[in-house]
Amino acid sequence: MGNLCQRRKKQAKEIEKDCKLIEETSQQTQSQEQEGQEQVISGNGKQKVRIALVGSQGVGKSTVFEKISFQSKSTKKLNSKVTQEIGQHEEIEIVCWTISEEDQHTTMNEKLLKNFDAIAFVVDRTRKDKLRSDGLLMRQFISSPGMLELPLLILINKSDKEGVGFWEVNQEIGLQYIQQREIHIQNCSAQKNEGVDIGLNKIIQFVEALRNKKAQQAK
Repeated sequence: MGNLCQRRKKQAKEIEKDCKLIEETSQQTQSQEQEGQEQVISGNGKQKVRIALVGSQGVGKSTVFEKISFQSKSTKKLNSKVTQEIGQHEEIEIVCWTISEEDQHTTMNEKLLKNFDAIAFVVDRTRKDKLRSDGLLMRQFISSPGMLELPLLILINKSDKEGVGFWEVNQEIGLQYIQQREIHIQNCSAQKNEGVDIGLNKIIQFVEALRNKKAQQAK
């Protein structure tokens, strides 16, 4: 019992630290925007997209992140952040971290995902025993008030290996229970760098469309 309490206290401190780092990053981004210093692709002038890259332990997030950033960074800490150009779209800023069943998602989501434009959730098709629990984690993670409109990219990783089929993965993770948002499901092999860029480009298109819709409504 004592060890459990200690773990809970440690997790609470880590969540508080992560939230503080996210808040500082958001404030820096807002400050740059106010000063007209926002980073854009040359000649494009489009606003960058902030993506939360999340998933449980061992699904391949670090490899996905490494392929995007072209350098190895830890996915367990929120300082694993990079800005990288994808195709002909605007720059993206990715914050990557691991979530587990012990995380207090319902209380931490709103702070952690503040000022993000989209969520990318990674699952491992070779681990059928984890798909349902990962699907539950995903639905908990995206269900907080204020996040219902965030586009969702589901990366079904390790498509180069034997594993659960595309439609069965969708069933196992409970895709039918996710509503009120744009969703793109992408088979990928992060190790071989296949499919990740396709998924990211698609989710960026969703973000652009949502921004345009909000801009029209604001007129």
